[in-house]
Amino acid sequence: MTSIAEAYTRLLEREGWQPDTGQAAVVGRLSRLENELARLNNNRGFLARLSGRAKSPPPTGLYLWGGVGRGKSILMDLFYQCITSPPKRRVHFHAFMLDVHARVFRLRQYPSNKGDPLKAVAKQISEETTLLC
Repeated sequence: MTSIAEAYTRLLEREGWQPDTGQAAVVGRLSRLENELARLNNNRGFLARLSGRAKSPPPTGLYLWGGVGRGKSILMDLFYQCITSPPKRRVHFHAFMLDVHARVFRLRQYPSNKGDPLKAVAKQISEETTLLC
């Protein structure tokens, strides 16, 4: 398994790109998240549940933003490829929001659906994937 830091270094070497301090900072944050996800996945086994370690809170996510051409998509693609534990989903922000709005719309079509539809959609998505990129 290749880490995000190793994959980023190889990408720079392969493409002949100059290191970018902003990208390096993001790679550092993604590395921490990668380690937290690995720890979380290690705590899901039978023995972890028996010992009570399986109740670890999920790691805090990371939101990437910045100007066009800064490398956000490339870094997210590298991170996604380095995470080997499914279920995971890689989707562009705009496509994700279209999906969320479509789900909310579908829920609102039935009068029997009470409460905040956004909470119901968040629950649906969280049941479908453990990593959303």
